[in-house]
Amino acid sequence: MNALFGKSVLDTSYYVYEKLFKPSSAKTFHFFCASCEVSVCSNKTLSKEVDFVKCPKCDKDVDVRSFDSGNYIVTISLKEQIESILSTPGLKLTNLHGRDPDEIADVCDGEIYKSCMQPGGPFHGKKYFTVTFNTDGVSVFKSKTNSMWPFLLYINEICPEQRLRVSNLVLGGLWYGRSAPNMGLFMKPILEDLRNLSEEGVSYVENGSVLKCPVRFDSVAKCKCVCQKQFNGRKGCLYCEHPNDSVIEDDDSNARPRLQRYYTTSETYPLRTEKEVMRDMYEKDLKDERSVGII
Repeated sequence: MNALFGKSVLDTSYYVYEKLFKPSSAKTFHFFCASCEVSVCSNKTLSKEVDFVKCPKCDKDVDVRSFDSGNYIVTISLKEQIESILSTPGLKLTNLHGRDPDEIADVCDGEIYKSCMQPGGPFHGKKYFTVTFNTDGVSVFKSKTNSMWPFLLYINEICPEQRLRVSNLVLGGLWYGRSAPNMGLFMKPILEDLRNLSEEGVSYVENGSVLKCPVRFDSVAKCKCVCQKQFNGRKGCLYCEHPNDSVIEDDDSNARPRLQRYYTTSETYPLRTEKEVMRDMYEKDLKDERSVGII
């Protein structure tokens, strides 16, 4: 938190960390190879006498002696944290009944959300919770290239005035490495935890409830998570084929001209389909292979 704000806003003691995020013994450290970014082992499967583990892909030694040495992902039990939050005295949940159908004041008023509650929808007649999660990076040290990517999650059904309190945020995972995360590697253990939650649900003091987990990303990190071009790149929209080709140079003559892209046209463009996305991925792979002389 202090790294994100650029100044000391929280005491850095472990006591404060425990009070805010309520960690438990259900923490897992996943070590990965920095060269080929392949998962090697976790601290729960690791013998205490082992200092190095061979990477299964490149056969290099991965240092697992200490967390200072390297590249790892930390995951913390989502189930325990969510159950703890839902059991907090004084927690208020959003009233989903009697809401004005023509008013959009919260995520619960969205068309997709409401369609899930209709007959035939996955939430109809059930007690459920939905979550929104996001991730983004921050440089931890000025003198090092290491970056840290926290995975934060909040519960949509908590009333808006309490929803984003620090005590109601869930720290599901943390990437620590010398580069931006490989999202396939970073998200795998977290998505497995979310999948278990969607199937098994969580229990809290009032009664049992099933947790369903729709996902929404912030616009900058989303492209990394889905392995596509960033939103400000050419054809950077993940939903349609907008060319995004409006280029504007910075007016400051004393500075280096800066190019910017905007979605300014009123023209509509075809929506992307799964088939077309797969086609583009295949063509991109062929282009990369030709450029390095494989084919």
